[in-house]
Amino acid sequence: MGEGDRLLSYLPLCHVAERMFVEMAAIYTGQTVFFAESLETFLTDLRRARPTALFGVPRIWTKFQMGVYAKIPEKRLDTLMRLPFIGKRVGHKVLAGLGLDALRIALSGAAPVPEALLRWYQRLGLDVLEVYGMTESYGYSHVCRPGQQSIGWIGLPCPGVEVRIDPAGEVQMRSGATMLGYDKDPHKTAETITADGFLTPTLKIKRNVIESTYGEHFQTWSERSETFLWQD
Repeated sequence: MGEGDRLLSYLPLCHVAERMFVEMAAIYTGQTVFFAESLETFLTDLRRARPTALFGVPRIWTKFQMGVYAKIPEKRLDTLMRLPFIGKRVGHKVLAGLGLDALRIALSGAAPVPEALLRWYQRLGLDVLEVYGMTESYGYSHVCRPGQQSIGWIGLPCPGVEVRIDPAGEVQMRSGATMLGYDKDPHKTAETITADGFLTPTLKIKRNVIESTYGEHFQTWSERSETFLWQD
C-alpha cells in the first residue's frame, strides 16, 4: 500500500487492528484516512471514502452480504451472477453499492471466515484475505497477500516473525512486535511468554476471554448498525 490508497477508520482507535492497519499504516505510507462519522452514516461514509483497503471482522463481511440480500433476493442474484457477461457487471454494481468497488485489499481477522462467504465475494470479483494477529503481538503475525489466497489459509508469517510448534502441538510465535509483558503483572507475563520470547499456548486460554469481549462489542455494533447500513 502507498500514498494513493484510501482507508476508512471505523473501529475503536484503541483496538489493535485499527492501530496497526489504519494508524500505523497511514503514518508509514502516507495513505489518506477517512473517518466514519456515526453508525447512522456508516454506509454513506463508506461510499464517500471508496477505500482501496479495508479490514473487517467476519461479521462485518456477513452483514454486507445480508444487506445485499435484503435488496436482491439470493436466488435472483445467483441467477444474474451466472449469466455470461452480465454476471461480472452485476458483481461490480453490488460492490459499488456498498462502496467497495475500489478495494484492492480486503482483509478479515479475529475469527475464521466461512468458506461459502469467501467464495461469494470471489464471485462478485473481490478476494477477502484472511489474516492473523494478537493484541500481544501488535496484530503482527500472519497475512494472506493478494494473489496468494487459499480458502481457510491465513497466509505466511510476516517479515521477522518466527513460528514454531511446541511439544503439545500449539503454535508459538515471536517477533520484534511481541509485547514485553503485562503491566505490573510478572506472573502472567511469565505464563504467557517463554524465556526465549515466544508467546505460549496459555495465551490461547486467556484470549478466549478477551475475544469474547471484543466479539460481543462487534456483535452489538453490527446489530445496532444493521438498520442503517442498508438504507439509501
